Amino acid sequence: MGNTEAKSYKPVSQRDEALAGGDDDLMFVFHSTEGDSQERVVHDGALEEQYGTLFFSIYVDNELIASRNHYDAPVDIPELQQQVHPGDAVEFLTTDGNSHWVLYVGNDFCVHAKNREIRKEDMRKIGDGCLGRVVNQVYIWKPLPAMQIITTAKSQVGKESYLWESSEAFIMWCRTGRSEFLPATKQMVGGYEQQPGNFSLQWYKEGEKPSTRQFHSLPRLIQYRRGLFQDNEL
Repeated sequence: MGNTEAKSYKPVSQRDEALAGGDDDLMFVFHSTEGDSQERVVHDGALEEQYGTLFFSIYVDNELIASRNHYDAPVDIPELQQQVHPGDAVEFLTTDGNSHWVLYVGNDFCVHAKNREIRKEDMRKIGDGCLGRVVNQVYIWKPLPAMQIITTAKSQVGKESYLWESSEAFIMWCRTGRSEFLPATKQMVGGYEQQPGNFSLQWYKEGEKPSTRQFHSLPRLIQYRRGLFQDNEL
C-alpha cells in the first residue's frame, strides 16, 4: 500500500477526546477470515463495473433487521476523517469485491480484526489513503451508547480473532451487543452464546429478479452474502 505521510490530519475534537479513553477488561474471542484481508481500496464505480451492485435485505423471523437498497459514495481518508464520530461503523472497499469493516474509536484510530488479531490502528494505515464510508444505517437494530461501543471494542485489542466469521459481524456486535452476531459455534464467548433464529437473506442486482435463502445463523448469512458479492455468483 502507498505512503500516507502527506495526508492531512483531522483536528481532534472534544467529542473524540471524551469518548476515546477508557479500556474495560472484558474477555471475548474473535475471528477474521481471508475475505477480510486488506487490499487497495477502489471507487464504487470500479466495483460496480466488475461485480455489479448487490442490494439486499435481511430478516429474522420475518422482521426486517438490515437493508441496503442504495450505496453512499465512498470518500477519501481526509474527507472520511471529517465525517466519522466515535462509535461509527466504517466500511473500506477492496479491489477483490470484498469489504472490510472497522469501528472508529476517536483520534483517527479504529479497532478491527486483522491477521487473526484484534488491532487498534490509525484509519489512514487501514485504508491506506484510499476510500471508505460510514455504514451505521445498514442495520436497523439500535446501537449502544457510543462510550459503551468504544469500551467494548477497545477491550478486545490484542486478543485473538479466530472465532469471528467476518469483520462485519464483529463490528456490529460491538455496536449493538446483539448475541445474534456471535460466532456460529457451540462455544460460549465471554459468557454469551449465539442467539439462534430463522434468518433470511433476499438479494438482487439492478434489473434482475430477487433471490432468497434461509439461514439458522446471522454470521453465516453475512458470510454467504459477502461471498456472493466477491465471487460474482448472481
